[in-house]
Amino acid sequence: MENINLIPEDQLGVGSGIRLAVCDTEHDLYWRMAIEVAELIKKNNDAGEDTIMIVPYGPLGPYSRLVYLVNTHRISLKRCTFINMDEYLTDDKQYLDKSDPLSFRGGMDRIFYSQIDDELNLLPENRHFPIPGEEYRVAEPASSTWRGEASVSTDTSRSTSRRSRARSSRPTSSSTVRPASSRYRARPRR
Repeated sequence: MENINLIPEDQLGVGSGIRLAVCDTEHDLYWRMAIEVAELIKKNNDAGEDTIMIVPYGPLGPYSRLVYLVNTHRISLKRCTFINMDEYLTDDKQYLDKSDPLSFRGGMDRIFYSQIDDELNLLPENRHFPIPGEEYRVAEPASSTWRGEASVSTDTSRSTSRRSRARSSRPTSSSTVRPASSRYRARPRR
């Protein structure tokens, strides 16, 4: 496989159909991702539309910046649904306790949800993770604009000695669901 860090900047994304923006630093990347998400949510709020996003737990950098933007600019997340991509499970395929440092549910609570002002925060019923024992589906969001079907698989290839990880895939058909963008890349350090 080709080392992506050696691809010339003007060749990145060529032929992929995905718009790619290259940022100078990792911090620029985090701000750009947070700003894009905040702008999308605000645009949808202003149009009276819901925002449904598939989000990763990491990288963590964009979340603190998004918290700042939401709280400072008073952007309501009440019409948002976040579908998290994955979560670690115990050996018996149950959620880790939220207090476990490997719990993505606990991590999202600590770094994001608990930092958003209550009157702006996502509703708890609009925060989704893969469901242990029902990895083939994701609970249907409360949002009335949900049109997609989501499939979820268990990824045991990333298991540790005591934990496995459930992963959800992108919904197969929906124009309203947008994955949190992975189309940005920080310039590699040379």
